[in-house]
Amino acid sequence: MEDQRFIDSINKTSYRESVVGSALARNWRMCINFTPYHPTDTHKDEFDYLLFDPLGGRSSIKVEQQESHQIKDEEKDSFCIELATYTSTHKKLGKFHYCSADILLINCTNINKIYLFQFDKFKQYCVYLHEQDLLTIYDSKDKEKAWRETHDTCPVKLAYLEIQKTLYDLNEDVEAFTYKQLGIFNPLTLNFN
Repeated sequence: MEDQRFIDSINKTSYRESVVGSALARNWRMCINFTPYHPTDTHKDEFDYLLFDPLGGRSSIKVEQQESHQIKDEEKDSFCIELATYTSTHKKLGKFHYCSADILLINCTNINKIYLFQFDKFKQYCVYLHEQDLLTIYDSKDKEKAWRETHDTCPVKLAYLEIQKTLYDLNEDVEAFTYKQLGIFNPLTLNFN
């Protein structure tokens, strides 16, 4: 689905990763590397960027950044995690299944806030909720035709986690920053024109 809108979306996501990643690196007095491996390696599939301490006093941090444009109210809304995408030929598992990041960064552009979760703890939490039948899952596979008529992406399978419950349950494994705290003063919503 690589039409112009999709290409614009990828470019805007790259811009947001640059702004948020740089602000986080500055806040933690680290450096950022968007391509920490040789271009022929597939590590880009495993995380979005690496934060590192050039003096070697702190371990490097692999970050997977996810945009959450649907969150408009921290009290009522839910985090949305992509579990799979349905292409025309097969089901492709989402990064949640194969990502090797240390941190899952959820960038909530409409409330100007980011959440940093310890990725392994977040994943264990989602698995626990699923095993207890407490994880809300939306699967557009059964509604593929309707999905394609109203979206510019392939159909997806999504997990929804209530923000407040997730923050409470993972309180020791999450950190939050407002854009202002990180020195991000321009909006990152970048709507399509």
